[in-house]
Amino acid sequence: MRRKKIRIKDIARRLGYSPATISQALNQPHTVNRSTRKEILLLCEELGYQKPVKSKRRTFNIAVVSGDTHNFANDFYAKVCEELLIYAKEKRYNLLFEPWKEVQDDFPWSIAKNKVDGVISLGAIGHDKVILIKQKNLPIVACGHPLPDVEIHTVLPDGRAGSYQATKHLIDLGHRRIAKITGGKRFDQVAQDRVEGFRYALTKAGIKIKEEYIINADFINYTNVEEPLEKLFSLPHPPTAIVCASDPIAYSVYDHLTQKGYAIPQDISITGFDDFEPPVYARPFLPKLTTVHVNVRELARNTMDILFELMRGPKKIAWRYTLPVGLELGETSAGPKDRQTLILQK
Repeated sequence: MRRKKIRIKDIARRLGYSPATISQALNQPHTVNRSTRKEILLLCEELGYQKPVKSKRRTFNIAVVSGDTHNFANDFYAKVCEELLIYAKEKRYNLLFEPWKEVQDDFPWSIAKNKVDGVISLGAIGHDKVILIKQKNLPIVACGHPLPDVEIHTVLPDGRAGSYQATKHLIDLGHRRIAKITGGKRFDQVAQDRVEGFRYALTKAGIKIKEEYIINADFINYTNVEEPLEKLFSLPHPPTAIVCASDPIAYSVYDHLTQKGYAIPQDISITGFDDFEPPVYARPFLPKLTTVHVNVRELARNTMDILFELMRGPKKIAWRYTLPVGLELGETSAGPKDRQTLILQK
């Protein structure tokens, strides 16, 4: 039996709003208050409503949107942007980089003016914004950050496997008191995946998981590691090794600890994630991290290839491509030594 086509008046009837309000929420989202707009968008997604859109000429432009302008310049995503630009040029496409903050209710210019053929979301972005893009009948691919509860094609590094590999490496070196400094809140999917990999490695090795060894930091404000480290080293039995959620966090931990007089890795081992290469001028002053390598070139190209495929013909089922990662040994990990007498200097 053929499924009945969902129309705007069906959405309006279900929610008790006028068809005009539904139309405004989809076409001029800034004119409808957030709670109402979110309610409408979620029902559209649930019922599979797709707004009719007139066919248009190919623009050969792609919008790259992010909920945080920092993503266009931060260490990891800046490299992703560079690789996206290189590949787009090979394919004769232009990229339009547009911030789309959570507080911004209207569409970015390129999407509002129908100037693009597709969208790449870089890092975390709000669910309602993804649904709005889908209602514009634009193909979209999430790069680097999954969005639970929304049907969207996603490409991201395997954070769980990478964190598992880094933790297992430290266990194999003889460490048993291993801490994890995450890059975000526990409900952040990227941070959660990396914590799960850490937990799995400990569980598989028969090591008891100590919740006090799992501390939050920040992927963006990665220099703010002093408070997490104070918590870890004020414990009766401080860790002998730290698994960091990113290379910038790991380098910040390294800087803070060496300033306190610790030798890395003789006193404390540190691992990172991403295999980010520091600027040339900083390399003589920083060690080569033991870290998890992410092939940024493949991440960018897979994202673009999936988007090109969606432009040719939309796929009904969204899928998630997890990019394989691998451990890269550096100069910041070694076997533990007796640290009973070591304390964090005030």
